[in-house]
Amino acid sequence: MGYGGWLLYSAAVENAKRAYPEKKIIVIYPVSIRSIFKSKNITDAQMIFDNNPHIHRMYSSFKWFFIKYKFLSKNYLILNFSDKKFHHHEQDTKERITYKKGKHAIEYACESLNIPKPELKPYLYLRPPEIERSQKHLDTYHLKPTKYLCIEPGTKSDFTPNKAWPIEYWEEFYEKLHAFIQSQKLDIQIVQIGSPQTARLKNCIYLNGQLSFRETFFILKNSIFLISYVGGLTHLARASGCTNVVLKSAWEPKELTSYPGDIEFYTNVPCKHCGLKTPCPINIKCMREILPEDVFNQCKYLLSKENMP
Repeated sequence: MGYGGWLLYSAAVENAKRAYPEKKIIVIYPVSIRSIFKSKNITDAQMIFDNNPHIHRMYSSFKWFFIKYKFLSKNYLILNFSDKKFHHHEQDTKERITYKKGKHAIEYACESLNIPKPELKPYLYLRPPEIERSQKHLDTYHLKPTKYLCIEPGTKSDFTPNKAWPIEYWEEFYEKLHAFIQSQKLDIQIVQIGSPQTARLKNCIYLNGQLSFRETFFILKNSIFLISYVGGLTHLARASGCTNVVLKSAWEPKELTSYPGDIEFYTNVPCKHCGLKTPCPINIKCMREILPEDVFNQCKYLLSKENMP
């Protein structure tokens, strides 16, 4: 599980603290035996939950096995995220993942906590030095709050290659967006964020690889909106309060990651919810049916004067 998955669980922590304010929350995160002997200093879970005021203690599942007897008191609420009851998938194989349908992933995580209507919002708590470093990036590139938008055209293909929008679609959309901003003389800049392996778009501020994932939270917080796929950055944007324009593959159920206020492009193809980790046999038809013109028109609407922050 990556940053996005742990941000979903950050919502479970937040909802749990509201439902059980008297409890001390203990978070357990899964680790493999192999990872214990690696030199990685901090796990994804620790990175997302760093500085979270609602977490009393946090342990790996390996360490928890040996110390759990110390936390039998009713004063503690144990959130063991290695337990399947918190998961939003039913089966995971080399070929495909089968997701649950009908609810948001946060709702599934909160079901076992008897929280029927949780807030659908992740949380991240920055430390002052992280805010200072993020602000320096804004100052360096003369980026003012609500005077720029963020874009992430890259997608991680190591888990599945079936979430990508065709590169020619990205190019057509981006040319239209940039031309519109120039023609209307809008005081808006385009900021590219995400992996440093993603090719740089023309005429944009390229921050890929310059920010930590947590520092990117601050950049998104001050952005008008983010255009991206479902993933770590869209969950991070929701945590920051930034509007998401999401190009969503029918590879997964739409409702699983739909946040209030998100603007989603999703195609209900007959083969939806396939969960394939192998290449799509019909060339990701669900993504090819999301047209650049439609995405541009939505962004154009968001950039109109009456809809600007």
